[in-house]
Amino acid sequence: MEMTFEQLKASLENADMISEGEKGFAAVSGNCIRLICVSPEFRGQGIGRKLLSDCERVISEKGFSEAVLGGFDSPLFIGATEDSVGFFEKMGYNFNDGCAEMTLDFPDFDICKLEIPIYPEGVSFGFYSGDRKPLYAAVRSVDEDWEQYFGNDEPVFCAFEKGVPVGFTIVDYDALCILSGEGQKVGSIGCVGTVPAARRRGIGLAMAAHACTELKKSGCTRLFVHYTHLEKWYAKIGCRTFMRYHFGRKII
Repeated sequence: MEMTFEQLKASLENADMISEGEKGFAAVSGNCIRLICVSPEFRGQGIGRKLLSDCERVISEKGFSEAVLGGFDSPLFIGATEDSVGFFEKMGYNFNDGCAEMTLDFPDFDICKLEIPIYPEGVSFGFYSGDRKPLYAAVRSVDEDWEQYFGNDEPVFCAFEKGVPVGFTIVDYDALCILSGEGQKVGSIGCVGTVPAARRRGIGLAMAAHACTELKKSGCTRLFVHYTHLEKWYAKIGCRTFMRYHFGRKII
């Protein structure tokens, strides 16, 4: 994690903090355990177990019957990292899914050097403007649950065919995430989708590459791709996996 102290503080603004002094701390938001940190010199002494137990107590006192590791709305960890799964399994957590987190360093990114068609026939790229009803219709055709994320102020980069959006992605020019850090301006793309009738033509991948070009132009130093299973797909534009999460839950 590369966050500065101020960025970490902002990401935990609404969380309940649990402290073991200089030994470590934890953070809870709702029924989600956002973070458990133990100072290196105090590891192996049961501090992590104590913090986890305290987190579960706080969650139970709030009226929840289940503890969740991370939580999908967290700007920090949204699950257990690979090296911590064993610890949480011993503490009674069950794991049933996971995802990858990916990044791309923009100084080395050049869309013209990619081995993909960057201008599929009949398709143009740009930011969406105007009445969003056609955009919302395209989003619903991909995933009805995604429409809630496409507010009127969200910058949305699109692939257009005959003036109609056939691909889309939400763009964030300064994402607060675990890649944030001193001197870093992290851009992100999310809810990347192509309408069913326009798939298998390379439109989505080309759109993602053009969106990356826009982020690089704006001064972003790197890309953050959050919560994906499409590692091979994103790798085609140069992305690499830097972390894998495992989603864990426990009835308390």
